[in-house]
Amino acid sequence: MRLRALTTTGVALLALATLLLGLTTFSGCTSTSPRAEFTATPRFDYPPLETTLDASASSSPNGAIVSYAWDFGDGETGGGVTVIHTYADKGVYTVVLTVTDAAGKTGSRSHTVEALNRPPVAEFTPSVYTTPVNQPVRFDASDSSDPDGEIVDYIWSFGDGEADEGMIVEHRYSTAGKSGWRPQITLTVVDEDGGQNSRTKEIIVVGCDSCGG
Repeated sequence: MRLRALTTTGVALLALATLLLGLTTFSGCTSTSPRAEFTATPRFDYPPLETTLDASASSSPNGAIVSYAWDFGDGETGGGVTVIHTYADKGVYTVVLTVTDAAGKTGSRSHTVEALNRPPVAEFTPSVYTTPVNQPVRFDASDSSDPDGEIVDYIWSFGDGEADEGMIVEHRYSTAGKSGWRPQITLTVVDEDGGQNSRTKEIIVVGCDSCGG
């Protein structure tokens, strides 16, 4: 019985020592660096993107924060608890805030803001709006445009199950549908950032399917 009592006491002392060691370790890991915090409003919009960066929620256990340094991610920098910055070009930018407190210690935080890609504008003109069967129709998409980049792909759907690619294409319709068929022609343009836009028009196909025109 005495041996069991001594063993129980030893286990209790070991547990207490482990707890005290854990508390000491936790206390030693407590951060004394300032905490950088900020908001970006708005976080995304079309350029020119004017965003307000507010670091007033930043704090430090050492006292007052004496410096707010901003890296806007576009090669520009600034200072102050609240700043307004404008992004002229589309893209994703990483904003980094570094704060310094009265003890000379620093802390940093980053967020991303995005100046959005504007989608391209799809536009095209058929060479005719009424065509006989089996006659080539020219479709010209050179009036399409992209406000902040370039169009890299022109994708056509001619409404009869056929498709093609290119700024200027030709297509023949093999049927008039017996009574003047109106196929839906759709152009989809894609810019260098993957932005897309589509435009649909129709033409009339006339004539005799069996006689070829």
